[in-house]
Amino acid sequence: MVCTEFGSSRDPEVVEKILCSLRAVLSIPTHGVRGAGTAAINMCLVASGCVEAYYEIGIHVWDIAAGSLLVTEAGGGPDGRAGRAGGPDVSPGSGS
Repeated sequence: MVCTEFGSSRDPEVVEKILCSLRAVLSIPTHGVRGAGTAAINMCLVASGCVEAYYEIGIHVWDIAAGSLLVTEAGGGPDGRAGRAGGPDVSPGSGS
């Protein structure tokens, strides 16, 4: 299970990036894609092990600060994509 959100931008270029990444996620073996409504809640779902990964395009640091700490404390961490457009992705057990 993968969590995502679609952000607030409806700029056609941003929407196309979101849809392209969603197509890529749906083409890999995954049970489904969900969104709980906020980055912090989605990251709590990762930390608890209810979902395997969370990603969002165009996320801001204030959206992930608390959730990132929760995932780190649960033994997860960035998956190596930090610094790319959209910010870091986190998943359980991927920290160093």
